[in-house]
Formats: sequence, C-alpha cells, structure tokens
Amino acid sequence: MQNAQTFSGIRVKYLGSNPSNFYKEVTIALSSNNSTWTKVGTIENAVEKNGASDFIFLVPVKAQYIKIEMDIPIKEADYINITEVTVYQK
Repeated sequence: MQNAQTFSGIRVKYLGSNPSNFYKEVTIALSSNNSTWTKVGTIENAVEKNGASDFIFLVPVKAQYIKIEMDIPIKEADYINITEVTVYQK
C-alpha cells in the first residue's frame, strides 16, 4: 500500500486445495514504517477447504505494510504458493 490504510481483515489464498501443501501456523504482522512490526494474530490449521485463510480483526487496524509468516509446515517444504492477498476495508 502506498499509504497507511485502515482495514478490518485479510484473506490469503493459496495455490491448489491439497491440505498437505499448507502451513499449520500462519501469523500476520503489521507495520507503518517497514521496520517495526506488531503481530496481530496467529491462526493454527487456518486453511479452509477453498484453500484460503481469513484473518478478521475484532477492531479495525491501520498499517501500510503487511507481513505474512508461515511458521510450521504440514509437511517438509521450504516454500508456499500464495496466489492472492485481499485486504478488507470496513
């Protein structure tokens, strides 16, 4: 994002729908300066049948940068295929 925006959620879509290709733990962190990060949530086993993870915030947040951390793979892998990231504004 070119400027900080207020938003209420994020959806991350992954390539394919085979659950063995997904991560068990996904963490979202936000920043306004790309150097100081605040973790806003971690979801375990978050991938739905449609191959996506939804992160809905209880209170809208403001940030310019979004970091998606994939911490624990379901199987041994050193990559993940993200096809789309959607930011929901309220």
